[in-house]
Amino acid sequence: MKKFLFMFLIVLLLVSSCNQEDNVEISKGPFVGGSNGLSLSFVEGAPSTEFLQGENVPVKLFLKNNGEYDLGADLIETRLYGVHMSSFSLNSDWTIIGSVINGIQKGIDEEGVERIVDIGQINYVPNVDGFVESTLFAKICYPYQTRASIDICVNSKEIEDSGVESVCEITGEKIKSGSVSSGPIQITSFTETFESRDGLNFKIKLENKGTGNVYVPEIICSELGVASDILKEDKIYIIFPEDITCFFLDGEESNEGYVKIGETSLSCHLDVENTGSNYRRIIELFVDYKYIESTSIDLSILEA
Repeated sequence: MKKFLFMFLIVLLLVSSCNQEDNVEISKGPFVGGSNGLSLSFVEGAPSTEFLQGENVPVKLFLKNNGEYDLGADLIETRLYGVHMSSFSLNSDWTIIGSVINGIQKGIDEEGVERIVDIGQINYVPNVDGFVESTLFAKICYPYQTRASIDICVNSKEIEDSGVESVCEITGEKIKSGSVSSGPIQITSFTETFESRDGLNFKIKLENKGTGNVYVPEIICSELGVASDILKEDKIYIIFPEDITCFFLDGEESNEGYVKIGETSLSCHLDVENTGSNYRRIIELFVDYKYIESTSIDLSILEA
């Protein structure tokens, strides 16, 4: 009886395990997916949250590339800010990080590369009566790219009306699990509709799913902060296959151009040749941008 009860419990555990696995959505596309890019934080103890006036205190940053884009050497810049810089023996210059920080790869390396960056030291110069509290900020500025591999249905009203056997449907959301690479800028919707007798219309929505700010890819990190940056914020550059044309911000119709994210959907067009049936096609998209991420730490400077 005890043996039978033991075997029954084993079977229940196996069935329960299988059911749990069936409920987990498995990424079928080429990407891990997600909204992660390069993360930033202060290394614990560098700086210390409490130190004496006149004490030299090391400052180090911890970077980790949690997205699916490789960052080459000299592409990432960082700077400290948020305090009276000369009082802390600091300058406001951007520092170039000379290390390669590769992103994750599905099925190969899904952990992400980490780097510790030595920024130098802070030393609070002014006299302190009792203690002084302050908050030190750091930011990183880096280029990033979000890629997409989207399975669409190429069809037209002309093909549909001919009554041929259909192998796919244009209806429904085309963004599936794993079809968009991990990065703070995400393609969150891609839908199809018929346009004229021999064309397809695509509606594409892009959103900033990260915690930072996005700019056009060519912006210079060291020049951030001027009024003209407002015109370059929340804009990305997207590239489609050559036979797909879209209406971009400059008013031109092309397969590549600038898009203002988070406002309206991008409208694109594909001419469809009647080959006797509809068919499935994978289209590749590339979204380029510059991303700014920040972090902070509270400090307490004690009287020496």
